[in-house]
Amino acid sequence: MKFHLLVALSWRPKGLGGPRHLPSRCSTVWPRSSAVSRYAFAVLSVAAAFACVSLLGHVLQAAPPVSLFLCAIIFVAWFAGLGPALAAALLSVLAFGYFYLLPIN
Repeated sequence: MKFHLLVALSWRPKGLGGPRHLPSRCSTVWPRSSAVSRYAFAVLSVAAAFACVSLLGHVLQAAPPVSLFLCAIIFVAWFAGLGPALAAALLSVLAFGYFYLLPIN
């Protein structure tokens, strides 16, 4: 009984060779774009987040919402990958530090 169960669980149709011959999800859903376009997407996402933060800070007269920069970083990581997400994180930290933090002295 045990042998028949193992054979039934490990059975695969002939010719397919297992899951390695199946197309990957990333290649069928999102075609891979060039590195320049992915990094440009990161810069544009941070610029859009900065514009939204500036607009909301001016309209609402409140502290700037840092979470929009985090949303831009997550958005870039999802669609463009790790490298552009790290670039977006660096740009977000630099933009927020330069435009919104008060100088020490």
